[in-house]
Amino acid sequence: MRWHFRKRSASETESESESEPEHSAESLPPTQPLPKRLKMGESGVGDVAKAILGFTEAYEKAETAKLKLMMELEKERMKFAKEMELQRMQFLKTQVEITRTNQEEERSKRDGDDDDRNVKNNGDKFIAGVQRTVMTDHHHHVAVLCYLV
Repeated sequence: MRWHFRKRSASETESESESEPEHSAESLPPTQPLPKRLKMGESGVGDVAKAILGFTEAYEKAETAKLKLMMELEKERMKFAKEMELQRMQFLKTQVEITRTNQEEERSKRDGDDDDRNVKNNGDKFIAGVQRTVMTDHHHHVAVLCYLV
């Protein structure tokens, strides 16, 4: 059923309100109060806004904590990488020292030997060993070659 309403003039409203009963077909239905969740002034929209702000603050705190943690992890990773690089450099330094010691031992053996062929073969083996080292560790080949040659 549809309601059709027309605007009444002030004179009609005064005269009819006295003579007509309260529940006539022409009168407006009584206004019903809005449900609590739809009221603007009270808590409905305000609560939603407060909840959104609360979620926003919680999200910002979580993101800030996450960024701090990521920065700390990156610092730890860089520290670990530095330590690994220092250990690798120490390992290479030790390798060079061992190679130099072996080379000195071979030289002292060669000084005692008069066989040129033996000296040449030992030298070839040593040079081949240096070349293998150069191929496996191309980052330090200049230092190794300069030191050994």
